[in-house]
Amino acid sequence: MNIEYKCIEGKKDSLGMPCYESQHDTVVVSTDASRTDMDFVERSLKLSYWAGTRPKELVRRTWSHSLQFGIYEQSSGTQIAMMRVLTDYGHYAHCFDVWVDPEHRGKGYSKLLMSFYMNYPELKDVNRFQLTTSDAHTLYGQYGFAQLKEPEKFMEMKRHVVFKPSVAK
Repeated sequence: MNIEYKCIEGKKDSLGMPCYESQHDTVVVSTDASRTDMDFVERSLKLSYWAGTRPKELVRRTWSHSLQFGIYEQSSGTQIAMMRVLTDYGHYAHCFDVWVDPEHRGKGYSKLLMSFYMNYPELKDVNRFQLTTSDAHTLYGQYGFAQLKEPEKFMEMKRHVVFKPSVAK
């Protein structure tokens, strides 16, 4: 998929780097966090198998500390797809919360998001891209994702945490 990136003059993403967008038929893909409809994000994640129980405050915190990708209808500005990325812009990027609104599925928007992400100008130096999925291996495989090559080098620790929102003063 051919992506033409347009740097949005004067706009910074949620992590302080330049924002980009690209127009495709009747939609715009953008990393301008000011366009992100957090109500859409929250509603979408409530419907997902991986984040259905995340508290609203935690959703907002994780999104505010991530590079935010969205697809928006050109005519109305309505958000119809999303994903977020944790990255250091140099070595590592991990993709989370990929979602296309059910009414807009089957139109290639998940592929548009992935193409925009995998060729994103500010991530050109990243050499390790990761994600976790239970059901979209075929989609992500088209972009070079595969099982861990050296799983013995990876470790994880999971703990049960009951989220308690911070009290702002």
